[in-house]
Amino acid sequence: MSWKIKWRTAVQTVPSGRANQFRFCLIVCVFVMASCSTGSVSSPPEGPVVPLSFRPIQIISANGALWIAGTDESIATSQDGGATWELKHNNKGGEVLVDLGWLNAKSGYAGGTRGLFLWTADGGKTWTPRAGATGTTLQVSFGDEQHGIRRMNSTAEFTSNGGARWAKIPALKPDKPVEGDQTILDVVALDSNRMAVSLQHGDYPKHDNVLISTDDGGKRWTTVEMPLMQFTLVGKDGEYWAAGRKNVGHVVGSDGSETKLEFPLVTHSRDGEKWTNRSIPAVDLGPCNSQGCLLWDGVWSDPTSGMPPYWIFPPRSSWGSMTYKWAAAAGRICTLDSDLVCTDSTSSTAIPSKSKPGSGVTINIVGNGLDQHALGDRCLSCPIPILVDPDQPGLWGGNGALVKFVIRKNGTVDQVRMTNWFGSKFKAPLTNAMQKWVLQPVLDKDGVRVDQEEDARVDFILVHPPEQQ
Repeated sequence: MSWKIKWRTAVQTVPSGRANQFRFCLIVCVFVMASCSTGSVSSPPEGPVVPLSFRPIQIISANGALWIAGTDESIATSQDGGATWELKHNNKGGEVLVDLGWLNAKSGYAGGTRGLFLWTADGGKTWTPRAGATGTTLQVSFGDEQHGIRRMNSTAEFTSNGGARWAKIPALKPDKPVEGDQTILDVVALDSNRMAVSLQHGDYPKHDNVLISTDDGGKRWTTVEMPLMQFTLVGKDGEYWAAGRKNVGHVVGSDGSETKLEFPLVTHSRDGEKWTNRSIPAVDLGPCNSQGCLLWDGVWSDPTSGMPPYWIFPPRSSWGSMTYKWAAAAGRICTLDSDLVCTDSTSSTAIPSKSKPGSGVTINIVGNGLDQHALGDRCLSCPIPILVDPDQPGLWGGNGALVKFVIRKNGTVDQVRMTNWFGSKFKAPLTNAMQKWVLQPVLDKDGVRVDQEEDARVDFILVHPPEQQ
């Protein structure tokens, strides 16, 4: 099996016996908990799904506000922590925006399918296109209005003229490398001179994590091996920050089995070459961004500035996928998988304890259910469905179904139907999960967006909840 580590942390990986059942690239993180026991700190109730006129794909926090982007070339913002949202840009039937970011309070940018780049110079009131890119941008970061770097499916490019032209990074292999040779993780631009791309060479677990960086605007690129097994790279306060886990060896048990010794690690650097470790509590670091890291489903903190405080919020789901996309503002947190949910959060100087094992399991998936299919590279947001079977407690594993579905003109999925699958009782939840996917819109020979029917094997995770204690 081929594992691609597109992110970022693992508490427990899939046992080898189960791993052979999977035919797609993912990471599974198993957190044994259903809710956080916070002592004197109680979590507010989980908020409802936010109703939107478009399907959101990315969420960030910037300038004290929350921003989301997605289908129909849509951008919206919230000034009150996700309680209310204002649509700032929309082009019905347009491209899909996959990522967005800000240089300062006035200047921001967004990128998406088929070379779409939008810029704002008035704090997000208006967004105008900039020509020059081709292909789909999955992640983008600018250090100033001229110098930026972007991630595509299998490679990364940089620009020194505001996106009018994009250049290959010499130290990277060409686009479409041999499977497993190169997996781009993150791209970060700090300023006009310093840019970096983090990546992996080889397949999990035998892979090398490296950082390729420049300090002269792209004239020279340096490759440095990273000490982290899995990590997220972000830019913050003029430095690169990497948060993840480090492998420090193995312990051989009495039965001859080996167990990896890992510990969480946060490290930072101004030039991408010399790194300084930050001391943090011995807690697992979950999905990270420039604001901080989820410690588990229900708690986040910022290891770059020190912990505590810890921010407590209601677990997104006792069963299902805690999203790796989240952002916080105005004392609230929003999480995004296929739905956007925003809720109040409270601060604490003491880290809350997890609930006892057996009360629940949250499985965190990164990847998509079509990753090994020809449609896999066209998935912009295809979270691997997680289905619950309460009839068989204590087990979980991978499975698949043959599915027909229609990709609409805006990239959303509709008319999902099973063509060959034994588990009929899971048809409804699997259909519901797939109807929240987003793929690249399909063009006909004249370049016009059309609805198109596809058929594919869809992989999913079947979870059997543990027996309650």
